[in-house]
Amino acid sequence: MKREINFVITGSEGFLSKNFIHYISDKNVTYFKVSHSSFNDDILKIKNLKLKNIVLIHNAFLHPSLLINTNEELYKKKSNELFDKVLDFIVDSDISSIFYPSSGSTKKLRDIDNNLYKPYADQKINEVESLTKLSSELGFKTIIPIIYSSIGPFGKSTRSSSLSSIPYNSYLGNDINILDKTNNSYSITCIKDLIQLSISIFSDPLSESNLLFDVGNEIIQIKDYIDMNIDIFNLDKDKVKYNFNTGKPQNYFSDNSKYTELLKRYSLNNTKVYDYLISLKNFFEVYS
Repeated sequence: MKREINFVITGSEGFLSKNFIHYISDKNVTYFKVSHSSFNDDILKIKNLKLKNIVLIHNAFLHPSLLINTNEELYKKKSNELFDKVLDFIVDSDISSIFYPSSGSTKKLRDIDNNLYKPYADQKINEVESLTKLSSELGFKTIIPIIYSSIGPFGKSTRSSSLSSIPYNSYLGNDINILDKTNNSYSITCIKDLIQLSISIFSDPLSESNLLFDVGNEIIQIKDYIDMNIDIFNLDKDKVKYNFNTGKPQNYFSDNSKYTELLKRYSLNNTKVYDYLISLKNFFEVYS
């Protein structure tokens, strides 16, 4: 008899978790949300339920943009405190699988990842190592996608410069200020594909025990990505402000062959970014 999966989703108010909840909510599954603002209370309530066969979607983390106005040591301290609470939950619970998104920042391909974002990148590296070690000790599976940039229905309108937020801001007709100094190339993940893949792996008893892989549906330069949004959402070109200089463009991507192989293995689409933006437009028109 197939055991019921109980999803526990941390960072439930964040971009990735909101998208995860959106895509699993129509699949007749049980899920429990852990908000950053009520983390301790939410975790305690879930512990008291003594759930079995938990799939932990651990998306709670301190965003690297906080490092602009936060002391590096304080950032590390707060990040470690949060992660320690998650580790305690893992050890005390019946965990069968963990989804943990790592970041392309860990590859340190960009100047910002070697400077301002370095504490964030190092934190992610350490957390991946800890979860991988713990999985071998406790016997749960891990899915650790390395995400460079991603888009989905729940990008924040308040962060108009991030790639994930540009579609919704384009739909609203807001100003978009591109902070990149050059026409950089990004690996962009259509979040629906990644979530569908993760659910397929969770449900497959023969899946690999520990998966760590780069994700991305397409590699696109920021200018081309903006042009797609202008075309699909009829955004006024004058709403977009570039800050390009004559420097050498930076590449924010790596080898996504394992990701594309997994999509193919589970008979899932590798959606083109342009097509996914059209589906996001349809979503905004219905739900906004």
